[in-house]
Amino acid sequence: MKKIIITVILFTAFSIHAQKKNNYIEKRAKTISEHIITEMNLTKDQATFLEDILYEKYSSNASKIRGKNLSKEEKKEIYRAAFIATRKKLSEQFSKKEVTQISKLERLKQKELNN
Repeated sequence: MKKIIITVILFTAFSIHAQKKNNYIEKRAKTISEHIITEMNLTKDQATFLEDILYEKYSSNASKIRGKNLSKEEKKEIYRAAFIATRKKLSEQFSKKEVTQISKLERLKQKELNN
């Protein structure tokens, strides 16, 4: 019985901790996508698509990097792969010119948020 209670408590604590990380990533993706949406006057469908892609990108990067004690070079490779994958996904719904503009706006907003 004690083991079950301890397991439930640990699972609950872990779930709450995991949700906080997801909330941060979700907020960051939303903030950056809203900036891009405003600058580019995207449709509602495009906006939803963009936010989902950015959330997926940031979440994936965090899971691959967080707590793994990676070198700067290893992190750079992960970010580069995510950049390429994101451009490919965005090109499903946006033109090459729009994808380039999205990437530029994303980088600018990230720099602003990091400072």
